Amino acid sequence: MKSLGVVLVVCWTLASPPATAIEDPWDEPTWVAQGGGWSGPPFNATPPAGRGICLRQATSFVSSADHLPGWALHMLSSSSELRDGLAGAFPPPLGPFSGCPSHSPPSSDFLGAVGKYCVANVTLVGPQIDNSTGRHLLARPLVENYLLSFCAEAACSSSALSDALGDFFNRSMASDLDAGTTVNLIQCKTWRREQPMHAPEIAAVCFIVFFGLMVIIGTCYEGFGRAKPRDNNGAWSRILLSFSLLTNAPKLIAASTNDGTMNCLFGLKFFSICWIIFGHTFYNTIMLPLTNPYYFAQLPKQWIRMLVYNESVAVDTFLLISGLLLAIVFLRERDRGVSFNPILFYLHRILRLTPPYAVVVFFYATLLYRLGSGPAWDTLVGYNAKTCRLNWWTNLLYVNNYVKIEEPCMDHSWYLAVDTQLYFVSPVVLLLMYRSRVFRLFVYPILVVVAALVPFSITAAFKLPAAMFVNGPPEDVTRVFTHVYMPAYARAGPYLVGVGLGFFLHYNHKRPLLLPKYVVALGWTFSTASLLTVIFGVYGLMQVDHVYNVWESSFYAGFHRTAWALALSWVIFACMHGYAGAVNSILSWSFLTPFARLTYCMYLSHYIIILYFAGSTRTSVYLSVNEVVRNFFGNLVIVVFVSMALSLTFEFPFVGISKAFIKREGRPRRTVDIGNQPDDSGTIAAPRDKGEVSPEYSCSGANADHPMFPDVEKGSKEETRSLGDRASNTKHAYSNSAYESTP
Repeated sequence: MKSLGVVLVVCWTLASPPATAIEDPWDEPTWVAQGGGWSGPPFNATPPAGRGICLRQATSFVSSADHLPGWALHMLSSSSELRDGLAGAFPPPLGPFSGCPSHSPPSSDFLGAVGKYCVANVTLVGPQIDNSTGRHLLARPLVENYLLSFCAEAACSSSALSDALGDFFNRSMASDLDAGTTVNLIQCKTWRREQPMHAPEIAAVCFIVFFGLMVIIGTCYEGFGRAKPRDNNGAWSRILLSFSLLTNAPKLIAASTNDGTMNCLFGLKFFSICWIIFGHTFYNTIMLPLTNPYYFAQLPKQWIRMLVYNESVAVDTFLLISGLLLAIVFLRERDRGVSFNPILFYLHRILRLTPPYAVVVFFYATLLYRLGSGPAWDTLVGYNAKTCRLNWWTNLLYVNNYVKIEEPCMDHSWYLAVDTQLYFVSPVVLLLMYRSRVFRLFVYPILVVVAALVPFSITAAFKLPAAMFVNGPPEDVTRVFTHVYMPAYARAGPYLVGVGLGFFLHYNHKRPLLLPKYVVALGWTFSTASLLTVIFGVYGLMQVDHVYNVWESSFYAGFHRTAWALALSWVIFACMHGYAGAVNSILSWSFLTPFARLTYCMYLSHYIIILYFAGSTRTSVYLSVNEVVRNFFGNLVIVVFVSMALSLTFEFPFVGISKAFIKREGRPRRTVDIGNQPDDSGTIAAPRDKGEVSPEYSCSGANADHPMFPDVEKGSKEETRSLGDRASNTKHAYSNSAYESTP
């Protein structure tokens, strides 16, 4: 085997013109990778003074090849080793990143240069030959995405290195194969000396320190106040107390709840966010250089792998819960006699959702890039930092699923835009359903069907695949993501199902619904069958020998998300009314309560952790289920702790401030109880007390009108005890921490 590093510099030495007296083009090592730091030469920069320094460094390196001093060994070890039979072979592992840029030769021997670690994507394109005529047809790739690493001289420009590498392949093997060579340098980087912090980064540090101090001051203020009581009704007192850990931490980590029948949402939220994190961990792993790329191609052939490829339906679970709790909050406020105030409706949403979101976007744009380094750092982390510096405003305006979608800030944040847009148009549906029984019974079902027909029609019109098949052509993934996956009008089905479920549960929460056993059995049968069909129904569509059928793809794309929401609606209903048994016990497990309160902040922050570890990977990765599972659990643990810090420092305090200065007050009004039914003993269930406190929402469970991760926790003290067991046939009610005055 031959070290590519030696081959490259020899090739470059032979191909270069004679050296001339030139000054070193760069005074000090710096990033030269695309998407790098705040300043420095661009990726494709050519040294303005010419190629003389590069040639002299290459000559010096080659002259050291006989005795191989320590610095030369480190540089060679960072280069991939070519194997015989390149065409059709799997790429060799990338050399270790740390061996190249961190080891520099003595300045007297090597002109003060340092190593530059580069990763190149090589493609050999050969002619397509018609066997019947022998004529050359369209070009076909012999070798694609062949990733190689090499440690080159820092003074050599990226274009010069690409030319040298291409020249090597053309001389050594492409000519024998009658093929052309395309070389794309993905990134090159030299050893990065610490650069001074720029104004945005300094502002980010000051911002974080300020809120950290506010948490400390608020905690001390409350602690001293408990020892010496004081009047806490002043504006500054309420602000400081909103930051206190003595108040916020117990609410976050408390595992105890009452027997509220919506406690099943705890489990649905937690397992859904875990599913999302697992999927994102997998997708970022396969983006890394792999030593066994063939394994990725084999994954779609296994049924169980559909759990990974179809994790996107976990987002539809949150859309369902969003619509469900939004409808319940809306109806309970109407029952309290609170008039609908559109200004407070929208203001409440923005103030509760935006603060932690803005903090994470700010972190992406400023400090994220400084966290680490690695061969894939600029491809993963640098790109995200760059796009957030440019397009942060699309996120804070919640239009990033329509604007600048080619350069999105926080790839996963499209969901927050979709959820917010659906929230903003929801009053139209909510008010019509509230005021018109005809609309609820006849128009609403039509809306649900239309919401499913929208992605059906788009898929048929553009002849799109049924879903985003990561094993398919990249352009197909992009088209599905752009036309079907991100637009709010294509994701409205589960949200509308949640709204309808909320109305049904609200109007029937007082009456025990006693269903025959065969009805319960049918409900679970159809629900389970629908869930399994949605997850595993794409198996045949993902196989390489599958023949595309536009109607087959359109049907799945149009109806699978709505079917998922309808199936989960039965699960929620069954848990509420005692027909879920062990399923309800698992989903309502009190141990999951603290983690469920963190789901929104986990969603915001989990990609930072995934990007960090993926971008910091120093060499090629062996892809396996065990590797992905191990990375997932490591990511999950760290995400929980990061989410706790984000919640206690930014989310909980702004929830407290919002509640302290924005009041929703209503007057109790007379209502007609429609659900007082006798229990088995003939006793009439007591009617629900009126005038419960207005609902709240938060990513940690502190404010429940954030439609993505509404929290279900302890109900108000006036709540009647829920049905814990269908056989007991006790009074029914639903409870939610949203209905409490404190988070």
